[in-house]
Amino acid sequence: PIFSNLNNQRQLDFAMPSPAHIEPLTGLANNSLSDKALRTLLEIKENKEQLSDNLETLQDCKLASCNAIMSVYVQTLVKNYRENLQRFERYRNKPLDEDQESVIFFY
Repeated sequence: PIFSNLNNQRQLDFAMPSPAHIEPLTGLANNSLSDKALRTLLEIKENKEQLSDNLETLQDCKLASCNAIMSVYVQTLVKNYRENLQRFERYRNKPLDEDQESVIFFY
């Protein structure tokens, strides 16, 4: 009964979880990662997949030319991966803009 009263005060449906449970979680979701940080995180995931695939290809290279080209490409992927990690750390430690919308939507 007490939780439905809290929901009513905040104009949330009484069937929703209580604000005491939801507000800290939405605050964590909203304050921990900006849109840019989330995009960078996805790029990091893509980088890891590309690195894995291309390292396998590099191991399977039989020709010196294949090995040379794939080595340079893998080095470029590693460089991109490291840059994205650094960018993610900068975004993660930066406070959100005040005009940024919540990643959580309640209606």
